[in-house]
Amino acid sequence: MSDEHTTYDPHAVAEVQADKPVEHAGFEGTEPTAPDADGIDAGDEPISIVDEWAGDYPAGTQLFCAKFDADDFDHAWGEGDYSEGATVAIQRGTGAPSEGWILRHAHLNDGERTKLILEKHASRDALTILYSLRDSVFEAFIEAWGKDGGMQPGKSNRSARRSANRKRR
Repeated sequence: MSDEHTTYDPHAVAEVQADKPVEHAGFEGTEPTAPDADGIDAGDEPISIVDEWAGDYPAGTQLFCAKFDADDFDHAWGEGDYSEGATVAIQRGTGAPSEGWILRHAHLNDGERTKLILEKHASRDALTILYSLRDSVFEAFIEAWGKDGGMQPGKSNRSARRSANRKRR
């Protein structure tokens, strides 16, 4: 028998990530590190989506980035002027929520759970942009973000299994 062991301390202080660069992934062909030169204002310096949004998140945060055109927005119900389109970055998903989280939020419908998960990963400014998208664009973004992070927000395997079991009876 070996004397080697690992002790897990749930209260240990997490590693400081101040020196780690922001990591990223893109949505539908978005290149998060490519300069976003809109050509509108002569004085604008082109910056990448990652650089534009990095200040909203702690250093070392992995980001999921997207660039939307003006026609991606619901101009009747959205907040803000997106006539020139917009970029957005949110924290990449961290996998499916724990069973405990799912059980604590079992009383919520899929949309409400999706909203909670999204609010946990996105800055206030990012949420304003995302909540201003047309439904089909929003749903495509959420689906791509969920697949990228190994989760499907608002859905749990447990509820899918329950649904399948009911159909067999």
